[in-house]
Amino acid sequence: MKIAVCGTHCSGKSTLVDYISETLHIPPINEVAGHFSEEERKNLATQLDILQSQIHEELSHDHFISDRSVIDNCAYIHFHAHLKNMESVYKETKKFVNDYLNKHPYDLIIFVDKYFPLVDNGIRNLDANQQKDVFDYLKKHITHLSKRFNIPTLFISGNTHMRYKTVEEWLTSQT
Repeated sequence: MKIAVCGTHCSGKSTLVDYISETLHIPPINEVAGHFSEEERKNLATQLDILQSQIHEELSHDHFISDRSVIDNCAYIHFHAHLKNMESVYKETKKFVNDYLNKHPYDLIIFVDKYFPLVDNGIRNLDANQQKDVFDYLKKHITHLSKRFNIPTLFISGNTHMRYKTVEEWLTSQT
């Protein structure tokens, strides 16, 4: 099974990934962007490198649960391309991501449909505008991608326990 957990930063993705990974015994792909400094992640070229690293990680596993996905990467590239007036880079990236998903679709997308005030963890970007922009982008595009590539999608929110319960109910319904 290939599961993508999508959401903006400080939404609880990592906590959810850890739980699902442990419950299902599926290896996690930890957030690739975390290998780059906050300063590096402000660079559009770095965002493109993060996308390539994400793809490399996903292709190297038969089964995984990913803390962020190529969909999230596209959202961050959209944000940075818009800031730099480089919409053509975003459009090419979007086409590339769609081609990737066509060949390598996820079995499940989990969209964390809520986020929390930003807390400095040493790596997280503390730009609230970016957090909201990425969230809005994902909220707008997840349903479309889910339908286009026929990928089941869970929209989850609430406290940690409620999130776990939503995932457990979905998994039970699949067996």
